[in-house]
Amino acid sequence: MNYVKMLGLLALAAVAAMAFAAGMASATVLCSTNTKTVCGAAWQYPANTEIEASMTESATFSSASEVVMTCSEGTLKVKTENAGSGTETVRAKVSLWSWGSCSGTTDTSALGEVEFHHIEGSATNGTVTSKKTTIKMTLFGSSCLYTTGEGVDLGTLTRSTEPMPGTIIPPVIDVSTTLAKSEGGLLCPSFLGLSAKYTVTSPKTLSTKTS
Repeated sequence: MNYVKMLGLLALAAVAAMAFAAGMASATVLCSTNTKTVCGAAWQYPANTEIEASMTESATFSSASEVVMTCSEGTLKVKTENAGSGTETVRAKVSLWSWGSCSGTTDTSALGEVEFHHIEGSATNGTVTSKKTTIKMTLFGSSCLYTTGEGVDLGTLTRSTEPMPGTIIPPVIDVSTTLAKSEGGLLCPSFLGLSAKYTVTSPKTLSTKTS
């Protein structure tokens, strides 16, 4: 086999390997049990599953380590568009992302969507990715818009636990991300850090797994 042909075959093999790895990395389902190594069809949440979470630790928006906005109440609701599989992740439309008891005007002006990605090496936890969500707020007297754009990691979904029969500790979403300014004057910082904690109130049992 000549040298050029060998290089071509090696290149094709590398591309195939990357494509296979990408497919494996996106393999995710939402599961109603934490006791199974693999989440079979009987435990997978189907498309059109509604997930609701309430803010349980105040949200802080910060610029250069300075807190510029806080909110102590809020609700995040999403509805899944698919069930996920061995080759695709779970996608969901955001139906509500509210902010309450804020230190200034804060509103979600574009709801966008989220994706759930199983964390490789974890038995049950996942990464939540936010896309096309826009948050509008008033900072320093100026109207500022911040977006998750084509996709940023919002935070981590930690599974529900059942420490003893009949008791359930619900899943939580720990938000830690950076939002980019999409619109606003010079008084609007170019980026804002966002941190918050949400407890999933429905469904009560939830984890991410590979199919």
